[in-house]
Amino acid sequence: MAREFIRTLFNQEGNIMESQSTQLQTALTLAYIVNSATTSDAGVVMQNPDASATKINITTRISKSKMTAGKFSVVWGPAIYIPDNSDGYSANVTVALKDDSGDISIVTSGTNPKSQFDISDEDNEITTLQELSGLIKSCPSGVQISQGAWDGVEGILKTRSVLSRTTPLLADFVGSTGRIFNIIGHSLGGALATVLAVYFKDAFPFREFHCHTFAGPTAGNGAFAQYFNENMESRTRRVFNTMDIVPCAWSNDGLSRILNIYEPQLPTPAQVSEFVQYVQSLNLGYAQPEKSVSLKGAVNTKIILSTPDDFMNQAAYQHIAAYVTLLGLQPGDIATPPGS
Repeated sequence: MAREFIRTLFNQEGNIMESQSTQLQTALTLAYIVNSATTSDAGVVMQNPDASATKINITTRISKSKMTAGKFSVVWGPAIYIPDNSDGYSANVTVALKDDSGDISIVTSGTNPKSQFDISDEDNEITTLQELSGLIKSCPSGVQISQGAWDGVEGILKTRSVLSRTTPLLADFVGSTGRIFNIIGHSLGGALATVLAVYFKDAFPFREFHCHTFAGPTAGNGAFAQYFNENMESRTRRVFNTMDIVPCAWSNDGLSRILNIYEPQLPTPAQVSEFVQYVQSLNLGYAQPEKSVSLKGAVNTKIILSTPDDFMNQAAYQHIAAYVTLLGLQPGDIATPPGS
């Protein structure tokens, strides 16, 4: 599936070919299912989630979703990363799924809104950058990722799957099976997926890795973006909604878009503008990888209610629900719990 994904999904200009949009719909479906894997059917985010219950959530929702029903099975994990001395909520859920062609999708979750570690560290620990050579020995000096991305990837790689006893670590699994891997993530999961992709490509050079992300912020600096581009070449696509503020973070050019992204219908609040300008003043050097596919979004005027929450409600809509409709799916096509 991976070769066909890259060869037929995009034309030479990098635009989505309508006849193959089902591939992106499938990847988004998997990302959204894993994002909500530790949320019960009643919409309650589980504290200290059980791996077996999380696996049941994933497999059940795959079977109930339009693009994935009958096509995927869990072959590793899920591994649930809960940092030490944390609040017990999962910071990341990562699972490997085999499709009916034999290709494997490694899907890692985005931000858990209940996890303080996700919010304070993985999402927002951006002022400190780490040399990627500390994770990938062959990586050139100057290639850096955010402290938050480093902590997230390190957690994923060190977390054991209690349901996969012969290959408890993700790297054990990747090294033991398969040849073609799709690494998928939405939001924070998208940023982490870019680091995982180059990590595994370096560790297992005789396997084929592809990276498909949605709505991801930057993981690293301009040197990281270049390193990612050179290593992944045509085997990646970064999909983003032009009305989504998350992919605008944390490059200075991207941050500038947030200052008037929903105007004239909806001004950016002063506190958001002040934060954006503060981050820009730090000149941190973040950049997005190339090979992007932009989905042309539009302001959803139906949810503008002249309240102080209008901006953040719009941002939340553009970051999650809008991708479903922009990729030609209906809200009920992805089986996720209430509030996801």
